Amino acid sequence: MHRRAVRRTAAGLTLAGALLLPATAAAVSFSALGPVPMGGTPNALAVADFDADGLPDVAGTVSASAGPTASPCACRPASAPSPAARPS
Repeated sequence: MHRRAVRRTAAGLTLAGALLLPATAAAVSFSALGPVPMGGTPNALAVADFDADGLPDVAGTVSASAGPTASPCACRPASAPSPAARPS
């Protein structure tokens, strides 16, 4: 089964993500549809299982234009349960 989620941001950017179910599947893809303001430094995006819980994690970095407090951030696709919610 294939689920597709689309989210619109305040800046008019459309983010679309696709996740193969079940949530432990390895294939995850995310794409941006529309204008993407990149500035002088493009944002990096990586999809991998960073915390070894069997679920794909999405990690990105905040652009340098965000200021001196720019730091890495990580998030999980909305359809993936948190590790605390999974039965052991």
